[in-house]
Amino acid sequence: MSDDGPIYIGGLSYSGKTQLRLLLLERPGVLITRRSYMWPRYAWRFGDLGRDENLARCLDVMIASPGIRALDPDRAGIEREFRAGSPTYARLFALFHAQHARRLGAQRWGDQLGGIEQYAAPILAADPTARIIHMVRDPRARLAELLHAGRRPGVAGWETQQWRQSMRLAVDNHEKYPRRYQVVRYEDLRGDTERIMREVWAFLGEDDVLTSRSDATLWGSEAQPAMDARLIAYVERHAAAEMTGLGYVPVRPILSQRERFLLNFIDAPINRIGLAARGFRRANDRARVERTARSRGVAVHG
Repeated sequence: MSDDGPIYIGGLSYSGKTQLRLLLLERPGVLITRRSYMWPRYAWRFGDLGRDENLARCLDVMIASPGIRALDPDRAGIEREFRAGSPTYARLFALFHAQHARRLGAQRWGDQLGGIEQYAAPILAADPTARIIHMVRDPRARLAELLHAGRRPGVAGWETQQWRQSMRLAVDNHEKYPRRYQVVRYEDLRGDTERIMREVWAFLGEDDVLTSRSDATLWGSEAQPAMDARLIAYVERHAAAEMTGLGYVPVRPILSQRERFLLNFIDAPINRIGLAARGFRRANDRARVERTARSRGVAVHG
């Protein structure tokens, strides 16, 4: 291998993170876990990890988590290695993954976790070899799949706002870290897997790997669900700028008088609640992360 730095896969649900992880796992020596939740749940929550009591509390909570227990960590080994270096959260998290990778004979580890893009600055600052791949998807198609999977139409506002926030991070992080942060569109990966994976492997400093997976094993055999014109119009009304910036062209569907009435007086009021709630939740989450990070002298925005 020409590189051995950690690989993080971020982005929202139904955006192709799992498919990318499966493709990356075809490279011998690469091991990518999923849903460890280390950064969003534990970063900077326990104070200075150079203090034994803080480290012990942090490890107690982390190892009790099912996602981390699945890594089968050797706590004594992690504590021993951790005390031999700088007492940072980034380094502690990396030790869990590195230990798991060594046990399974892998030379390069990674983690798939939605929302990891929020932590790009501290992750990339902590390890100059780390790389982040942010999966993005057309919000109209993503919402159609969410609704097909059983989500209520009223979540359109929440999901649209969440998509906008994630896309802004995709653009901002790529501009700040162009050689270490890659944005990959779901549609491109699905439509031209070999070409996109060549670009991904080059970004990761690896030789090409010819995929042996069929479309059915990656993407399933079902056709992508359709989305009605009202929801398309709703998404485009609130996310057109971000869509255009990522190459998603608004179709501006022509609505009947009845559809316009339902959009304006049923869909919009219902989804406005979700839109506002997600914005409020995001602002609170971000403020908490930034406040805690600043108290530890860590940059969040880079």
